[in-house]
Amino acid sequence: MRNSMIKITALIESGEGSDTVEFTTEGKVAMEGETCVLTYTESEVSGMRGSMTTLRITRDRVVMNRKGFSSSVMEFVRGERHQSEYATPYGVFTLEILTRDMSCDMDAEGRGTVDIHYDMSIRGLSQSVNRLTVEVF
Repeated sequence: MRNSMIKITALIESGEGSDTVEFTTEGKVAMEGETCVLTYTESEVSGMRGSMTTLRITRDRVVMNRKGFSSSVMEFVRGERHQSEYATPYGVFTLEILTRDMSCDMDAEGRGTVDIHYDMSIRGLSQSVNRLTVEVF
C-alpha cells in the first residue's frame, strides 16, 4: 500500500440545476492482482466529512463502499442497473444506479483515471445524472 494524491471531480445534474464538486486529498492505493484498491477520507466539500470511501477498481467494474456519516455501496458496470441501501442519519433509502458509460485507465501501480457517467435515483427523494472522475497520482 502506498500514499497517493487523489483528485475527485463530481458533476451532478438534476431538475434543480447542476453542481460540480472538486477536491484533492491524500489516500492509499494498493494492488490486489488486477484490482486497484483506493481508500480516502471524504472532505467537507463533498458533504460527507469524515466518511471513509474505498473504491475497488477493475477494467470493467468499480465498487464504491462509503462508511461514516452516510453509508452506501455503489456498483458501476457499463449498461447495468444496481440497487443498494443508502443509510443516513435520516433513515435508510433505496439507491439505484444505472451506469451509462465507464472507463478505467489504471497502471500496474494504481496510477491513472476512472471516469463514470451514471444515473442515480434515491427512491422518494431525488434523481440525477452524474459524472464521477477519479484521478490517482
